[in-house]
Amino acid sequence: MRPAFFNEVCLASNGITQEKFAQKLSELTQGKIKIATMSIQVREVILGKRSMCARFALLISELIGTEAKMWLSLQSNLDLWKARRKLGF
Repeated sequence: MRPAFFNEVCLASNGITQEKFAQKLSELTQGKIKIATMSIQVREVILGKRSMCARFALLISELIGTEAKMWLSLQSNLDLWKARRKLGF
């Protein structure tokens, strides 16, 4: 996931900090995923150290009113782009 896109769509457009976003995502899981854990996951996605997974896509979609498929498609397109570059295609 491109960090700038994630920041713009999830954080900036909602006027929310990474910590508050992580807190809200944690709340959606009814505490099954702790705020500290969710905070790490949000930070890693923003920094490009973690890919978007189905669970994270579902949570984000629920929170900001998007489709989970959109997030997974964006991640898949980025993965394909990286693979093409690496293979020289």
